[in-house]
Formats: sequence, C-alpha cells, structure tokens
Amino acid sequence: MLNKKLLIRYITREIFGLAGMGTALFWSAGSLTWLPAWGEVLVNAAWLTGMFFIMLRKHPALLAYRLGPKKGGAGWDTLIVSLMGLAQLARCIIAGLDFRYSWTGRIQPVFQVLGWIIGAGGYLLLLYAVYANPFFSQVYRVQKEREHHVIDSGPYRFVRHPGYLGALIYEASLPLLFASRIVIVPCIIFCLIVIIRTAIEDRSLQKELPGYTQYSDKVHFRLIPGLW
Repeated sequence: MLNKKLLIRYITREIFGLAGMGTALFWSAGSLTWLPAWGEVLVNAAWLTGMFFIMLRKHPALLAYRLGPKKGGAGWDTLIVSLMGLAQLARCIIAGLDFRYSWTGRIQPVFQVLGWIIGAGGYLLLLYAVYANPFFSQVYRVQKEREHHVIDSGPYRFVRHPGYLGALIYEASLPLLFASRIVIVPCIIFCLIVIIRTAIEDRSLQKELPGYTQYSDKVHFRLIPGLW
C-alpha cells in the first residue's frame, strides 16, 4: 500500500515542475496567449499523468521506489541530469525570447502542428518504455534490492534505450513547435547530453547488470535501429 503523504508529495512535486516550465516559457515570452507554449505544457502534463497512472496501476513498486529516498546514484549521472535540466531551462527561455522579439520570423502554423504531433509521439514512446520496464528510474542505479534484471520486451526488443530515444524525438520536435530557429542550439546540446548519458549508462550496465552483455549481443543498437 503506497503512503498517501508520499503520493501527494510526488504529485505536488510534478505540478511545481510543470508550473516552473510554464513560468520560464510565459515569462520570457511576455505573454500568456502564446499557443505553442500551451502545447508544450499540455504534452508534458499528459506525459506526467500517463507515467503516474502506469506506475500506479502496473508498477506500484517502481512508484514506491521513485517516491523513496534517493541513494546510491552514480556521481556522473547526477552531473548529467543537472546539465540536462539546465539545457531544458535554457530552451524554454530562448524560445520565449524568440517569440517576444521575433528573431526567427514567421513559420507556417502547419509546421508547428507537425512539431506538436512529433513531440507527442516521442512521449508516447517514453510511456511505452515505462510500461514495459518496472525498473525505469530517473537516475542510473542497478536496483539490486528489487532484483533488477534485463528487460527485453516491448520497445526494448528493438533498441536498448527506447526511453532516451523518445526523449530525443520530443526534443527534436521543439524547434518546429516553437517556430524558432535559435532554439535548435539548446535542443542540440540537450540531445548530445542524452547521447553521452546513453553511452555511459550502457557501458555501466554491461559491467553491473547480469545478463546485459548477452542482451546487447541480441539487441545491437542503443538508440537508433540500424545506426547506433
């Protein structure tokens, strides 16, 4: 049975995170009528809600783990997660400033709708990864106390890190959604950080998670089938 106080704390934390992202977008844009920003907030709210209910219904032990105290995380991963957060914050502020000062100029709305659809698709892949993986954690750590083992079902049949692939797809959609050329820069930085994290995590799993080497021999690609 999950502790209700912890559940409330988790929901509150996610709401504040979503509000922080919205604040960065709308404050830098100087307007609450910027529709692409509302699209970004809506997609993220749907992703967070979907992830919460997947964990609550299918992986309650994972939700309890994520609600519990964070311990034993790798130092390199803490640094990388912090850099990812900074890149995301920079992306929101730059996108808002681009909207306010019209640095990019006009882009056809159909491309913004396309960006929203692509971004939603990326987050759907992320949700599929959470659904398939009861050990899907925010930080890298082999969860020995939970009998952590290799997951090779669902999207893990095709790539070893489908969650990261979903995040990359989402990030790549944002220059279209925001109709901003300059926001490509923080998006590229974020994607490079994710790729570095994937490489380090994959190498660490080969050393620390039993059966992962055999799994990587069967599923050859980390992120993109046929490429890497």
